[in-house]
Amino acid sequence: MAADGDPMVKALIVRLDCWLTANRPEYYAMLQSGATEAELDAVETQFSLVLPGAFRQLYRWRSGQDPMSAAALQMNRSFCTLEEVVSTKGILDGMIGDDFDDPQYWRRGWVPFLHNGGGSYLCIDLVAEDGGQPGQLIGFWKRDEDRTIEFPGVVEWLADLVATMESGKLEVGLVAFRKTLPPQPLSPFRRAYLRWANGIGFVCHSRKRCVLCR
Repeated sequence: MAADGDPMVKALIVRLDCWLTANRPEYYAMLQSGATEAELDAVETQFSLVLPGAFRQLYRWRSGQDPMSAAALQMNRSFCTLEEVVSTKGILDGMIGDDFDDPQYWRRGWVPFLHNGGGSYLCIDLVAEDGGQPGQLIGFWKRDEDRTIEFPGVVEWLADLVATMESGKLEVGLVAFRKTLPPQPLSPFRRAYLRWANGIGFVCHSRKRCVLCR
């Protein structure tokens, strides 16, 4: 794909950049410089895979956030640097057939790019060995057996992220970047977050005010 990539993805990234600059300047400041084409090519070569064009565009914009920061981009998930993508995938791939007896626990076709700081990831599923369509995004929750399909692909995830930001509905941890709204049904993201919180024994002491518990 040409360096400029898909015009729709480019427009989404511009909107993402503008929103973060205006609304989360501290988080924006910790984003890392974009990856080069050569660095992205090296990832493909190392793992013998082809990264989706939208993923390459996203990482050419910014290669994750400061790895020393626990700040989240969305819900409880932080934005992995390309180096973290490579190291995490390398470690997990290397555990297949040894630490991971169940072949469905972790697949070589998965590429993690968002993490919760506790060993769980949002991954691109490049092969869809367990059903669905190649390129879909799945939630890898290390304590769970199921691998839920969260988005059809990177483009759809990015569009949803930008839409929640611009509509005032973005949720980051226990902070909601949104207008005052009546209680809403639990979204897949809220359910995923609560699964994570329950897994670590998190207890919310402000349920009436908590956007995740309402």
